[in-house]
Amino acid sequence: MGLKQLLIERIVHDNVDEARDYLIRNGIDLDDTNLDYYIGSGSYGDVYKVKDKNKVVKFFDDASGEEVKKYEELEKEENLQYVCNVYFVRKVSDNSNIHIAVLDYLKTHGLFEGKHVRREFSAFISHLEPTYLNIIEGHGSLQKYVSSKSKILIKEFVRIYTQVDDLNTKDDAINLLKELGEPFDDTDLIYLFIYILYEYTLMYESGNTMITEMVVKYITKNSDLLKDIFEGIKEYKEMGIEHGDIHLGNILWDDKKKNYKLIDPI
Repeated sequence: MGLKQLLIERIVHDNVDEARDYLIRNGIDLDDTNLDYYIGSGSYGDVYKVKDKNKVVKFFDDASGEEVKKYEELEKEENLQYVCNVYFVRKVSDNSNIHIAVLDYLKTHGLFEGKHVRREFSAFISHLEPTYLNIIEGHGSLQKYVSSKSKILIKEFVRIYTQVDDLNTKDDAINLLKELGEPFDDTDLIYLFIYILYEYTLMYESGNTMITEMVVKYITKNSDLLKDIFEGIKEYKEMGIEHGDIHLGNILWDDKKKNYKLIDPI
């Protein structure tokens, strides 16, 4: 069932007037054809591009209310740099969990479009937020963790890297870590990457260091993407939000700001 059909059948609550008034004030007429540009649907909603505007309308079902809470927090903020802006979110029916939201129009950058992305690099990205937040919770800051653990971490990485393959030397391991760090000027971020690479790539794929080397190449080739993801994670944290589902499908490109942004926290 598409957005317009749902609007006809489900918008029965008083809030529909508020929602419709807001949308019309912003040039988004739900009865008009300006929502015919259908972007697609996820597990819980439909998304439509608004013609001639840099906005989308998302129509979604949120039974738990967790996504809506995060959207409501985002609605309070203006000009988010690495997170998709939310301009309006309302429940539109007492008889269902249907909500409507207005968000920035972002798009796939084309970096990975139509290309096979190794699952190990996708896994690396998915570990960024939980690992960072766990370190912050346990140590107070990433900097404190780095200052206390960096030497041990590098020593362990070298030990495992040389142990699982007799052809690998200590210099090979150090050079690989240097390659990882070259595109980044944030020491704390570099050590976060090393930690994830060690804990969730090298250890998980023990016996196959070629996987670790491949992930490092993905990281260095896509350094701008990873920098923006990390900034988005920090931006969410400043608002007291954990995204909870960071993967390549939830990272889109903002043509106006010329950077990547995180979307769809759950």
